[in-house]
Amino acid sequence: MKTTAAIVIACALAAGCGGSEPPPKPATPAAPAKTENLTDLLKRADAEIPKNAPDTNMSDRAEQMFGRRISGLSSQKANVESLNATKDRACQQKSDTAACKATTSQWEQANRSYRQAFEGMEVEASRAGISPTVMRELYSRHGFSPN
Repeated sequence: MKTTAAIVIACALAAGCGGSEPPPKPATPAAPAKTENLTDLLKRADAEIPKNAPDTNMSDRAEQMFGRRISGLSSQKANVESLNATKDRACQQKSDTAACKATTSQWEQANRSYRQAFEGMEVEASRAGISPTVMRELYSRHGFSPN
């Protein structure tokens, strides 16, 4: 009985038991699809996926991260534009008057602050992996034009 069990185990390990047939060859991979079939599949897939569709999760994340800041930047930009108009009126006659120099200085400081805040937000968005397209759409939703 022990001998029979040992033979069965040995046969199982040898994977063949009594046959002189060589082990089966591994299955060959299927022939690659014809280029026409692959092209058709790609065209159908492209038709199903909208072109340049922003990732919804990315849009939501951008809104959470930058929505309020964009509103603040919009206010800052309005202030810069107002100071620019004031500067233009003050400097209309002479550019060396005290009023012209003061408003020019205020405008330069406000403009610099606005630009730094805007560029900082753009860098932060880029580092967070938020695409420029998603940021442009976010600006549009908030009625903000950075330029």
